[in-house]
Amino acid sequence: MVSEEVFPTDPAMVVDVDNPSTWPSTLGEHAQMLADQLLGSTEYTNDLDVPLDDEDDFRALLTGWLVRAFHATRLLDHEVRMIRAQGLRSLSKELVKERIDAAFDHSCISEDDRDQLHASHVYATGEEKGRGGETSLFFPERYLTDRAPGFEKLLTWWGGEAFSKSKRAATLPNRVRCLGKPSIVVASIDLSAGQQTHAVYPLLSKVFVGRLLELTDARANVHFRTAIPPHDITAVWRPGDAEYDRFGDLPTS
Repeated sequence: MVSEEVFPTDPAMVVDVDNPSTWPSTLGEHAQMLADQLLGSTEYTNDLDVPLDDEDDFRALLTGWLVRAFHATRLLDHEVRMIRAQGLRSLSKELVKERIDAAFDHSCISEDDRDQLHASHVYATGEEKGRGGETSLFFPERYLTDRAPGFEKLLTWWGGEAFSKSKRAATLPNRVRCLGKPSIVVASIDLSAGQQTHAVYPLLSKVFVGRLLELTDARANVHFRTAIPPHDITAVWRPGDAEYDRFGDLPTS
């Protein structure tokens, strides 16, 4: 099976961090200047001596451009359709409730399962501090090969951090924790606003410079604090799709 990948936005305006030929010229030139200055200074992207004060100016060079990013999760079939129709919404108590109720309405869980889920997420247990109001993404695609610790949990817990970070959720039956299928949502996101709007770790400028310096850890996590509209969702990869299966050691069930 081949997943359907569409580009509602102009693909010429989408930046692949791992492919400098897709970068806007002004950003590429600035990143190259920094890379020339920092050549040989460190093996680690986060240790690059890129001034924090320059981060917002660097991001402004992406104005009018979108960055290709990825969201790892588990999705039921109706949730895939929902994301294609509505986009990706930020984590919230309301979203968690809607997902649980929709799973019940689509006969994916029993009434007892529904009640257990409603009682087990971080908003129900009071463990929501520091969570919510954002969508977690990462880039570039190479992240799917060189994965950070804890990445697998994103593909094995339905509901993401709303459940994986809840102590009570560990008591849920495995069939409930593992609803749906592992899924990679491919999105094009606007990161031209400052670090205070959409936080990127390491800093976005460091990742671009690290890529030019061919540092092996030139990748980042994104805390995206607004919804991602459906026209910026370019694909959903799942087991059985060629794009998903080429990463041979990702979870398949």
